[in-house]
Amino acid sequence: MEPREHPHETDVVEGRLTIGSFAEMRAELVPRSVRGRRRARGRLAVDNLGNQPLAASFSTRDNGDAANVEANPTAVRVDPGRAGFAEVALTAVNVSWFGGTRQHPFTVAVLRSGDAAPQEVRGTYLQPSVFPRWVLAVGAILLALLVEFVMIWLRHDTGVKSQAAEPAPASQVSLAQGSQSPLPSAPPSPSTQPSPPPSAPAAPAAAPPKPKPDGGGSGGTVVAVRRSRSTTRRSWSGSSPGSGCI
Repeated sequence: MEPREHPHETDVVEGRLTIGSFAEMRAELVPRSVRGRRRARGRLAVDNLGNQPLAASFSTRDNGDAANVEANPTAVRVDPGRAGFAEVALTAVNVSWFGGTRQHPFTVAVLRSGDAAPQEVRGTYLQPSVFPRWVLAVGAILLALLVEFVMIWLRHDTGVKSQAAEPAPASQVSLAQGSQSPLPSAPPSPSTQPSPPPSAPAAPAAAPPKPKPDGGGSGGTVVAVRRSRSTTRRSWSGSSPGSGCI
């Protein structure tokens, strides 16, 4: 640095700076959120910001019962100014069939050699369902329509059965064992039995002939009148000892 007032007057001070060894580590998940229906994979990056090599180990315990978390490899060695990587595999315990996307938080502990407390790296496992929400809604509507159709069909089928008349069982006549006589025939139905012809009314009895006086002599003419219901004509018959019909 040169002074502004007297730039020609300068002093040079020489010295030596000694930097001691130090260690600094930074760990992060790439990406922070992983996604998969049953399995998902992510990467864990470990950056060595110090001036000496470092060794780091990973622990994936205490992540609950929703997912299993494993790191491969379980330890890395990183040179100064470099980065080391490990693969993080997640496996869901149960498959999500319906209900949208489930979120399972998980933690990976990174312990650097020489440190007492590990550094925790947090991430999220996104587990989508096999069937989306709209499939569940459509399935519920179709099930309701199917139940309604079955109820209507059962009501219609029950009504048809109630209106149908069962045929009367035919009468059977049991015969004694060893009998050879034929079964009696069934009586004819009233609709097919012939009706008897109407009987003709009885003809009225003929009245006894009455003598009719005749001026011609002692021998009279006896006239008999016969009447029939089936004709309107009248027949007269007369008989006398010596005469014919009039």
